[in-house]
Amino acid sequence: MPACSKNKDKDKDNNTAEKTVDLGETDDNAKAADDNQDKPRRNRSGNANRSRNNKDNAKPAKDSQDDKAAPPDPPKEDDAKEAPAEAANNEANGFDFSDDAQKPPAEPRIPKPRIGLSIEKLINIRELREQTNYAGALSEAYLQGQVPEPRYNAMRLAPDDASKLGFAIQVWKPGNESAASKRFNDLFTQSFGGQKIRGVATDAFTASHHKLNELAFFDKSKRSTVLMSCSDDICSIEQLKSIAQIIQKRL
Repeated sequence: MPACSKNKDKDKDNNTAEKTVDLGETDDNAKAADDNQDKPRRNRSGNANRSRNNKDNAKPAKDSQDDKAAPPDPPKEDDAKEAPAEAANNEANGFDFSDDAQKPPAEPRIPKPRIGLSIEKLINIRELREQTNYAGALSEAYLQGQVPEPRYNAMRLAPDDASKLGFAIQVWKPGNESAASKRFNDLFTQSFGGQKIRGVATDAFTASHHKLNELAFFDKSKRSTVLMSCSDDICSIEQLKSIAQIIQKRL
């Protein structure tokens, strides 16, 4: 029995020693394991933080690139419909917000002069002198108030005295016989004491008033009507008849 007691005590001491060593080793190993585990964790945490920071720092640059590369949003259908209406309203109200408003104003359009019926070759100053024996000054001038047109024109040979008419001729070529005849009849109706005469063109009349002598004639074949007016100190009625025959041939 004593031997057994000693053996038990010996076994107890051995177990106690083994347990003590195991605890120490376990603590050291656990501590080392904890240290080894903490290091990778800190490394991973540090790397993760740095990676996250790098991503956060790179994000604005990426966003900036995306902003540059992204195309503008297309106009909405409602905006596209409203734009012409708004432009029309601005134009109606006299406002112009387009680029054209910044441009210098365009030059005003000048209408082309109306080309009148050619009558320059019907009579000239030299021929008038020959037919009337008038020696005073004469110059070509416009007949005031008469506008040249393709089927009408007028010409005046004016003296130095502005109070006198001188010699004036008006020619109508309306394009047909009926219109030319109507023009002649209207002139006759409006004349001051007009008298029909024979021997000049198809139909003719003369009139004298306000120190003027006049002769008008209608030429059926030329579909033309002519009215001549002359100051009575330059032309007589008989002289106007001679001038009428020259002009009739040149129509």
